[in-house]
Amino acid sequence: MENKFYFALRSFTADFYVCIEQNALYIAKEVLKSVSFLKKVEYEGDTLSYITLNKLQFEHVVKELLLVHQYRVELFRLSNQTQSWELCCKATPGNVSEFESILGNYSEIEDVNRVVAFKISVNVGSISQIKVSLACCELLTHSFRVCEFVDNEHLSNLQCALVQIAPRECITLATTGWISSAVDSVFRLITIPLTIVKQNHFDSSDLRSLLDRLLKFKKGSASRCDALPEFNLQDAMQCVAAIVRYLKLMMDDCNMRQFNLEAIDLGQFLRLDYGCFDSLHLWKLNASGLKSADTLYGVLNHCQTALGQRLLEQWLKMPLLNKNKIDERLHIVGHFVSDKKLRCLIHQNILTRFPDVHKISKLLVKKRVGLCEIHKMYSAVVCIPALLDALSQSEVDSVIEEYFVAPLKVLIADFDNFVQMVKATLDFEHLTATREYRIKPQFDESLSALHEEIQRLEDNLAVKFAYARKIIQMSQLLNLEKGKAVKMEWNKQYGYCFRSQQCLKNRRDIQILDTLKGGIKFTDSRTSHLSDKMTEVKRKYGELQKKTVDTMVEVTAGYLEPFKHFGNLIASLDVLVSFAVAAVNAPIPYVKPNILDKGCGEIDITDGRHPCLELQPDVSCISNSLRLRKGDTEMIVLTGPNMGGKSTYLRQAAVIVIMAQIGSFVPAKKASISLVDSILTRIGASDNQYKGLSTFMTEMIEAASILKVVAKSDSLILIDELGRGTSTFDGLGLSWAIARCVCVVLPQFVYFVHCRDIANRVHAFCLFASHFLELTMLADEIDVVKNYYMRATFAGDQLVLLYQVLPGICDRSFGINVARMVDFPEEVLQDARDEEERLESFRLDENGRKVLNIFLLLKEKLSTAADSSGDLLPYVRQITKELEKRLSTSIA
Repeated sequence: MENKFYFALRSFTADFYVCIEQNALYIAKEVLKSVSFLKKVEYEGDTLSYITLNKLQFEHVVKELLLVHQYRVELFRLSNQTQSWELCCKATPGNVSEFESILGNYSEIEDVNRVVAFKISVNVGSISQIKVSLACCELLTHSFRVCEFVDNEHLSNLQCALVQIAPRECITLATTGWISSAVDSVFRLITIPLTIVKQNHFDSSDLRSLLDRLLKFKKGSASRCDALPEFNLQDAMQCVAAIVRYLKLMMDDCNMRQFNLEAIDLGQFLRLDYGCFDSLHLWKLNASGLKSADTLYGVLNHCQTALGQRLLEQWLKMPLLNKNKIDERLHIVGHFVSDKKLRCLIHQNILTRFPDVHKISKLLVKKRVGLCEIHKMYSAVVCIPALLDALSQSEVDSVIEEYFVAPLKVLIADFDNFVQMVKATLDFEHLTATREYRIKPQFDESLSALHEEIQRLEDNLAVKFAYARKIIQMSQLLNLEKGKAVKMEWNKQYGYCFRSQQCLKNRRDIQILDTLKGGIKFTDSRTSHLSDKMTEVKRKYGELQKKTVDTMVEVTAGYLEPFKHFGNLIASLDVLVSFAVAAVNAPIPYVKPNILDKGCGEIDITDGRHPCLELQPDVSCISNSLRLRKGDTEMIVLTGPNMGGKSTYLRQAAVIVIMAQIGSFVPAKKASISLVDSILTRIGASDNQYKGLSTFMTEMIEAASILKVVAKSDSLILIDELGRGTSTFDGLGLSWAIARCVCVVLPQFVYFVHCRDIANRVHAFCLFASHFLELTMLADEIDVVKNYYMRATFAGDQLVLLYQVLPGICDRSFGINVARMVDFPEEVLQDARDEEERLESFRLDENGRKVLNIFLLLKEKLSTAADSSGDLLPYVRQITKELEKRLSTSIA
């Protein structure tokens, strides 16, 4: 966020915007995707690059910079008095209010706005007592959400909270020392813009009076914010004060009595770290070029409304930990899966009629709506009886009755007066005939008179059109082909005019208005005169009905709470029906998982499939089972060839768990899953040249982020092929040492972690994918450790990957065979085989036994390693050097 984009506004005959040098180059390359927009100018002996944008281009560029690229934008205007450039407005990804008068699509940008303020406090003399206070403001739903939680010195809980809340921008106070370093590390990883504000932003001395004006209190409750339990979270309330000042909420009267204040209980949701969203392909923020089957969001998203799509994203970020709520969702999904008629009726016919109720509700607060938006809300409300009829056609059980039927019946009664008002005032006949919104002419005598004038003008225009067709013989004048026609239409720019699919010859009695690819638009003097009169009469009609429209808007705004509740119901229904559609439309239908209580210690997935993989074209997905039970199989070491499917097996297991805990059916033959409270991953890695990070450094950062987390007894961790980016000795040493550190703090459900102590001390479920075959020896020591491998075979001399997980060990590497599959030169392959044979010759029986004994000795020494992270690094170095020394001595 240190980088800013500076624009200069110049006004001559029209407004246009100028950006220079590096800002201009970035916009041309990254936003407009063409350097042809760049221009050069000589200024004081230097050549400057600049770019000019008209208003539409400026709106597009600013939106991209704020929402996609997450930059600040500042606009300067040349002062007429001082003849100097002055800052007239600025915007950040989370605060675009000052651009309201400039951006035509301001409401679109503001609608997805979510801002978080947080504050970190430490008890003096104890670094372990770290408290994070956090407040989130969402303008679309007009809500403040607050929480306070204990964190560690790496702020891993804060990181997970921000990833799951997904704010557009964060604000906080300036910090020093280790707190500043920890905050920087978090935001380098999650790439959310961070803004440092002054101390007075967090001053809550006058917050009580501010919230008393902003909050909407329930009927019958005290209209004082200090009566709310959330107000007792003093540090979190300081964060609320910071948001109120940063977004300047008190400067807009439309915000008064609109906000809700509630607490966030992050303990109710499965905790996902930053690596999960990327490595598991839950969804992509920048979805350009991605097919629907590329992400879990795309697989499950059959939602028909914007309400449902937003809620699905929220559910994916925050899977549930409450077994009863998960079972209720699964029960409703099962009902729609089994009742095809009901599912198709709701999904294809009813849900398609609902607008974005939450977005229109927000516009109602701002008084930025007209008859069009009121009609959309009316159309949504009158669909409620049809929805209730659809639900009543099937056997409605108690869960669906409680979730949807009973609340919808209450809403019908709440909206009765609203429906009657719209029926009495809105001219539906005129809307059907012309698609124009207006008040009924019978509503006012003046409107009736203007309506009669409009009808007279329409009759004259009809006569004129008939005259143009019959008397002037327009078809002959235009020399129209058979089947071509002349039509009369109305548009905002030209009013009433004629449109033809062929071009005109030179005629003085006809005025060409526009030339299109498919024909022309034209008029004549009489039609133009009638059109001008019609435009004037309609303008007067609009002015006369404005007072009535404003009254309708005020009345409609009084239904904001029922509309919000209505939107929440439709969103939930849309997502649950979407889950049912995804389940039945899959190549092999999904099944209902059996959810077990947290702590039961069982994950049993029979013939599981990756939901994204099985939807890819020309792909046959191989199903694999996963069975982990405490006391029997608690740890699996997974080996196999490159491209054999190890990483997919990891992702498949985690994705199925997430699907189950959001209430979706899962791609498997059968599944029993005990609740998991957190998922942490270390899968896949690549370098990041913008941050100066190598592939190995990226691996270490991700692994370190897992080590920093104090997980609970039901966590799920996925780590794949750790240590592959460095030497064999270093990689193996790091694998064992990191596993040692992990096993001290990590718990019951752990996938793909290297550690015998996980099984011994914490009895963790653990699957570890690696090419370090030495790790398979753990199965000889610990009964609950099992070895599995990815099956592969040969057809002649060609490697065939079968993608099946079987018990046993893959005792060889297939790297050269994989290289042959991609047509490596034969001489390179032969050289590789020769070198492989030379290295394999070291595996003589005597030396092999020595190496094994040395490794076992070093492994025993690991048990004496200190648990603290401060002692870990020198210990890794020690065992690595000793391993190198003893191996070289043995081989010599």
